[in-house]
Amino acid sequence: MPSKSTTHPAVLVKLDAIIGLLLVVSLLLALIAITLSGVFGVVGVLVIAILGVVGWYAYLQNLSRYAAGSD
Repeated sequence: MPSKSTTHPAVLVKLDAIIGLLLVVSLLLALIAITLSGVFGVVGVLVIAILGVVGWYAYLQNLSRYAAGSD
């Protein structure tokens, strides 16, 4: 009597390969997302820091201009 399998072993192997591929792709996408968020976070901090320095410099220039004008 041949044993009757409900699903063919080749189908199971293909299904296993597809699931493995999906896991690898999702892991790569997660790593890319983490990397991009890190890069954008660093860029955002740098932009905020540069804007802060430029704003502080402009504020000091205005202070010195007002101080020179009031004399």
